Amino acid sequence: MTSLPTNYRPPSVHGREISTSPNVYNVDPSQAVPRSVKAVSKNSYQFKQCAGAASKTDCSCSDKLRISDLAANSDCRENVYTVTYSTIFTPELLVTLFGEEPQPLNHTYLITEVNGREEYQIYQASQTVLSPNCNFTNCSIVFLGSELFHFRVTVVSDTICNYETEFLLFVVDAPLTKTLHNTITVHVGAIMFIIILIYYTNSKGADPEGGFKREKEKFNENSSSTSSISCSKDIPL
Repeated sequence: MTSLPTNYRPPSVHGREISTSPNVYNVDPSQAVPRSVKAVSKNSYQFKQCAGAASKTDCSCSDKLRISDLAANSDCRENVYTVTYSTIFTPELLVTLFGEEPQPLNHTYLITEVNGREEYQIYQASQTVLSPNCNFTNCSIVFLGSELFHFRVTVVSDTICNYETEFLLFVVDAPLTKTLHNTITVHVGAIMFIIILIYYTNSKGADPEGGFKREKEKFNENSSSTSSISCSKDIPL
């Protein structure tokens, strides 16, 4: 399980620090809401259970709402299940009809991400599904991003009641993004260049030509005073 930060908002396609989600999780109205500096972020969310509350204790959150998977209760949600970036997640969906035992869902269903995230793909029978419609067999989610994903499943069928459910997953251990990786590489390269330049300058002196001559003279003096050592075959190297 992952404990969500206070006033957590998931990232968006615009960047990690720019959230466009209408939902805020684990809300405390007495604290600032991160990832809400840009106008597109600042005006895109509203509190629900904590609307008009001055502090977290004033929110209308019950124990049941704190574990609710519904986006309508996001203010109260504090902990979510954790999966690794490399996980290929296959939802296990059950349908419970009145007076009957739960049965596996055997209808096509629609998967959407309620916060507008797009960093995932749906696979069915090892093939990428271009639409969010999933058959009831071998339908899996592959993650292309990290942090919170909040999925909604809607059954697509005329023979069953309108059925909808949601589930949340927090993705960890994602690799560095290409942009961040390139930035780190450039910085490391610049630092190494500066270190080499400083070393060369200190070793050669202020005057490159004079430094070279001194090094050459020093090399000639050393080479004239050195002697070679040979090893016979009987002496191990």
